[in-house]
Amino acid sequence: MPIGIIVNGLSVLIGGIIGSRTGGKIPLHIRQSLPTSFGFVAMAMGIMKIAGAQSVLAVTLSVLLGTVIGEWLGIDEALKRLARKSIRRFASENEAEALELFVIATVIFCASGTGIFGAMEEGFTNDPSILLSKAGLDFFTAILFSSAVGFSIALLSIPQTVLMTVLYLSAGLISSSLSPAIKLDFLAVGGVITMMNGFSMASLSKIKPANSVPALLIVLLLTRVL
Repeated sequence: MPIGIIVNGLSVLIGGIIGSRTGGKIPLHIRQSLPTSFGFVAMAMGIMKIAGAQSVLAVTLSVLLGTVIGEWLGIDEALKRLARKSIRRFASENEAEALELFVIATVIFCASGTGIFGAMEEGFTNDPSILLSKAGLDFFTAILFSSAVGFSIALLSIPQTVLMTVLYLSAGLISSSLSPAIKLDFLAVGGVITMMNGFSMASLSKIKPANSVPALLIVLLLTRVL
């Protein structure tokens, strides 16, 4: 049973429900200061993952190529179009602010390197520790984001759980072809994207982390040849 996936999904669902129902009761100064704190936590998580990289060249090239591909495909804009449809139905506050938060939350919950690798790691070894750590951060992040965006944040638990479950079930099929070095480089790329999320959450950069997600696939190829 994928304990980490279940706990992580529930953390987003419950946190999103709590935040959407109590958002108006959370003091404004707390809502304004917490994103910065969460951003620095995400940066710290990213740095810890990057430190384990085995091939700096593969990680660097993967992030650069993945970002170029993501920009060309317009992943961030696609997420924004999806967000607009959701926000028109659920969000009641400023759409521009809610839109940006929804896109960031989508990447954090559904497309972060830590979440993807955590699901695969649990599939490889039955160790849910990575996802359990992420679940704690996701819970409070969901409360904060849903207090501004609304119930749509809680709904992100559905695609998150589906994606992680697919990765968990697929891990056994590819585990024999992934060496420890490849896993560490994969996680390092995820760490870079997590750091990007942190900078966005803390409003320190206008970078679009969603456009760098293709790097997670590219690193699996580059690590084999570099």
